[in-house]
Amino acid sequence: MNKKITYLLLALALPGLVFIFLKLFGKNHFDIPVYYKEGVSDFPVECAGTYTGQYTLPDSVLLVLGCRREAICLFVDSVAINNKEVVQLKRLFPDSQLQVIALGGMQPFRLNRIKNCALFLKEPWKAVLVDKQKRIRGYYAFTSLEETDRLHVEVEILLTNN
Repeated sequence: MNKKITYLLLALALPGLVFIFLKLFGKNHFDIPVYYKEGVSDFPVECAGTYTGQYTLPDSVLLVLGCRREAICLFVDSVAINNKEVVQLKRLFPDSQLQVIALGGMQPFRLNRIKNCALFLKEPWKAVLVDKQKRIRGYYAFTSLEETDRLHVEVEILLTNN
């Protein structure tokens, strides 16, 4: 009978001790990948120039698009700006944390050049996430609920890490 009680106490105490150990000494840290960390290997032919080293968006592009340095920016194709997923993101995160910017309202040639040569936005992607250090952190299509959930989680991770 004593052995049963001992095993029962061990079975109950061991998970608790593991939990306390992990809580005290463990660190939950998540991060999302940085795109073009080693440079842009598939640079579009129609774009002049080359990028070696980690790619960051040029200040001139951020200025034209209206992205502030203190916010994470989500550049969304004007076709998808009124999607319910994008509207929900605008409600969840204040503009001081996540700035949702529509890619539109400029000459088509200039807009296509920014999409292709600066943001590298290709089909089927409709949005690009850029962190405060001007690095591209993700491409999103808004084709499924999982895709929208991934964007939400990645924005949360960026806000937690910065």
